[in-house]
Amino acid sequence: MNNTPVSPMDTLYASYRPHHSRKVASIGRIFALGLLLLPTACTVVHRGPIKVGMSQPLEPSAQPKVIHTPRAYTPPTVVEMISLNMPRGQFNHNAAIWKLLSPLTISHTDRRMLRRNGLRTGSASFSRWKKLSKILNSIKGLISQRSYIQTAALQAVVVNAKMNVHREFIAFRPLDDRLVLRTFHNCDDIFLLTAQIDRQENHTVLQIVPAVNLGTVTFSRGPYSLGLVRAAEPRRHIFRHLIFDIPLPPHHFMVVAPTGFKMNPNLIGPTFLSDGREVPARETVLVFAPLDKLK
Repeated sequence: MNNTPVSPMDTLYASYRPHHSRKVASIGRIFALGLLLLPTACTVVHRGPIKVGMSQPLEPSAQPKVIHTPRAYTPPTVVEMISLNMPRGQFNHNAAIWKLLSPLTISHTDRRMLRRNGLRTGSASFSRWKKLSKILNSIKGLISQRSYIQTAALQAVVVNAKMNVHREFIAFRPLDDRLVLRTFHNCDDIFLLTAQIDRQENHTVLQIVPAVNLGTVTFSRGPYSLGLVRAAEPRRHIFRHLIFDIPLPPHHFMVVAPTGFKMNPNLIGPTFLSDGREVPARETVLVFAPLDKLK
């Protein structure tokens, strides 16, 4: 006879164990029955061979695939830029040149704002370029440089006008037409160029904005910070009152020339696009021609 005392927990376990075993057994039978029925319920019938990856030979499709681009997609635009450097006054004071050029299709107020800041603009079709090139080739001391710029209006492309200027005095007239004079040190005079194709109006929209590049600033955060930890961004002063949408019809080009030397030689146009340190003084004319064909 065993005289070992029985604890209350042993009594509870003894009364619970048979019931627990029967419960586990019933659950096991249900699980096994589910495994037998599962393959029959989830079987997928494959008709024909299965093509995996690139193991099958590629065959040309009978019908070409149509790729639907989103409406917000902006196709890239290629702009041909020609920089014409010549003695000062040979372009701006040549009446034969401006007879071939027409005013830009912008408002009279915007054209006046450009002229008040020393920028003279015009546009013409490609068919007039031959006559214009004959006049330009007759100018003594002409230096031309051609480049191509691709942009999709997502980010402006920098067009350098003057580089590494130790001290720059720039006079400009904002919207209230008052004369403002600012001084910049160790800077670059640049233009910010953007271009995009407007399919509805069937033309190319350009933006050519003068700005001053003051270098780059590098900022950094702690090693455990979220997001951008270290990056560099340029410090720029953008003359935002000169941001205009300039629409150009297909097969047209536009020119940007300095003017207003007698009125104020420190205006944006004469400062950016001329150099009075040379003898004789010289000026630069920028020609922009979108090359994308519009349908």
